[in-house]
Amino acid sequence: MIARFVEKATRLTGLQPNIDVALAALVTHYDLPDDAAFGMFATARSVGLLAHSLEQLNVGQVIRPRGRYVGKVPERT
Repeated sequence: MIARFVEKATRLTGLQPNIDVALAALVTHYDLPDDAAFGMFATARSVGLLAHSLEQLNVGQVIRPRGRYVGKVPERT
């Protein structure tokens, strides 16, 4: 059932499923409370941020990746 939903959503939108679809699938499959998806997402984000903080403590500085935009320059309106 979930696989059919993902296939149909992909077909209709042209987009690949993201974490929201995975969380909705977990909530549906395991009959979790309606707010369980938010709790799982928030917990995962918190753990990820903590991991980044610990990584930066090990190098003794804030890690700031540098990037450069290489796309088309937007026109001013």
